Amino acid sequence: MKVDSQNKILDFLTKNKNLVLIVILIFAFYLRFKYLNINTAIWWDEGEYLSIAKEWTYGINYDVPSVRQPLVPFLISILYRIGISSLAIIKFFVVLIPSVASVLLTYLLGKEIYNKNVGLISSFIMSVFWVALFWSSRVSTDLMGLSFSLLAFWAFWKGYEKKINPKLYLSIVGIVLALGFTTRVGNVLAILILGTYLVLTVRLNLFKEKPIMYLVLSSVIAVIPYLIWNQLTFGNIFAFWGLYFGTVSHATSTSAPFFWGFFNFFKLYLFNTFFIFFILGLLLFYKVLLGFDIVLKRGDKKLLADFFVLLMIIIPTIYFVFIQRQVTTEPRWAMIMAPAIFFTVANGLLFLQKQIVKYLEEFEYKKILSLIVIVIIVLFGGFSEINHADNLIQSKKDSYLPLKFAGEWIKENSNNEDIVFSSAVPQNSYYSERRTITVHGAEEKFNKDIAELKPKFLEITPLEGYPEWAWDWPARHQDLVKPVRVYFIDEAQTQPILIVYQFIDYPNQESNTIANVDAGVKEGN
Repeated sequence: MKVDSQNKILDFLTKNKNLVLIVILIFAFYLRFKYLNINTAIWWDEGEYLSIAKEWTYGINYDVPSVRQPLVPFLISILYRIGISSLAIIKFFVVLIPSVASVLLTYLLGKEIYNKNVGLISSFIMSVFWVALFWSSRVSTDLMGLSFSLLAFWAFWKGYEKKINPKLYLSIVGIVLALGFTTRVGNVLAILILGTYLVLTVRLNLFKEKPIMYLVLSSVIAVIPYLIWNQLTFGNIFAFWGLYFGTVSHATSTSAPFFWGFFNFFKLYLFNTFFIFFILGLLLFYKVLLGFDIVLKRGDKKLLADFFVLLMIIIPTIYFVFIQRQVTTEPRWAMIMAPAIFFTVANGLLFLQKQIVKYLEEFEYKKILSLIVIVIIVLFGGFSEINHADNLIQSKKDSYLPLKFAGEWIKENSNNEDIVFSSAVPQNSYYSERRTITVHGAEEKFNKDIAELKPKFLEITPLEGYPEWAWDWPARHQDLVKPVRVYFIDEAQTQPILIVYQFIDYPNQESNTIANVDAGVKEGN
């Protein structure tokens, strides 16, 4: 009777795994919705996406940088055009929905490559993953880019490895890869993962296979509009290349020869509980090494699955450690490998479950006990993720708030044609909707620029970078500017964090000297 009860419970869970998935998705939605509107001000990257969207919709005189991919700003501009300007609603559509979709797609990919149990465990970890939770509260391209990558991997496995309607699924892969690339340049890693997998397992037969041509052709067709836009906007179909990879090239010249710190990301993603089972899961990949010749001959589907998951981890690792090498690399940039890490954790947990059943053979409740142990471990690890995400989100929610106050004040106290000089260009452009020019370069250039452009306001704040000469420039030119708004970092209002100055005069455009307002004053009087 006791055994029957155990079997009934296990049978119910086996037959209702879709119900478990629904619970995970609802939980994922709840966590993301909870933090949707918690932040009081936007950050630099958010300001760029939002300002580009406003430029395309309202024309706020914002210079669109070629380094920013257009899909997310384009989607935001559509929302603006239909009358949706609420930042919370914008984030709901372009961040929260893709973030929840990444949880679902993690399940679908894990189920296709391995089984439903791996899919459920890994999707739960994705639902509480602190990096995803943190960036779900801000306007970013990372979660949408991750969703496109996962959709491409899932469709690839369905269409190519399982031979289910290859024409349809591989066409989806091509389209989604193109959309992912127009979301963020970092999505090129998805292309590299799939490309490496195909080159190593198919080799010379790669382009002889008709399904692959569907992938290539659909991808080219989908990316053509983006390349045309690049040509029309920047005069170069590959305008993103020089600036984006030029930035990386410049960064690598001043960074470490190899970014070994990247390996800390694995524990940073997982914390202690999940990290232990990640190591265990990695050890289970030994069969890929021992049977690598079988992998290359495509002789074992399980080994091919393990190999693909390993590539999802190895390719980003090689890129960030040996190619980009930036010590300032952020955990979100490598999120494409997170699902594979979670699959590995899930495999480690399921291995433990099998060992419990194996070594407690005489115990009649061994199966239910093993399930309870796994659930407890997963919940405990999930709590660590949620707790870290909450602490981080709460600590950052009011950062850059003075920029919001200043930008909104400038909007209320200026005309559309007025110009602002500030190093917080994206944020001020978004809040003030005024042309904003960065403060950079030599002081002589700055004096020449303000003499020519005659801006209305100058914003000085340590929240963004300024040249050294800029900090005391207002004090040295009190005949040119006067402070009109001061924002403080402390309640006692003794530590100013941002000052808005209004121009009352300008340097002489030819000599960069102060233009004398009183023409009747003679030299020497």
